[in-house]
Amino acid sequence: MDYLSHLSTHHNYSVASLNIAISALKFFYGKILHKPFIIEKKRPKKDKHLPNVLNTEEIVHLLNASINIKHRVILALVYSGGLRVS
Repeated sequence: MDYLSHLSTHHNYSVASLNIAISALKFFYGKILHKPFIIEKKRPKKDKHLPNVLNTEEIVHLLNASINIKHRVILALVYSGGLRVS
C-alpha cells in the first residue's frame, strides 16, 4: 500500500510501528467496513541490533571506579561470567 510505504520512507517509522499500522488497517477493514484487506507487501521483520561491547580500557576503568572491594568483586564476577542486564 502507498500509505505504508509513505510511513516508512517519509516519516521513518520503525518496524514495530509499521506492524501496528498494518494491524490497525486490517482491523478497520475487516471488522468495521466488512471488506477483505489484502496486503501485497509482507510484514517487515524486526531489526537485529548488535550489542555494545566495551573495550579493555573501559572495563578496567569501570572496575577501578568502585571504591568498595565487595562491589569491585561483584562487578568483576558479573563481567567474567558474561552476565547480561536482561
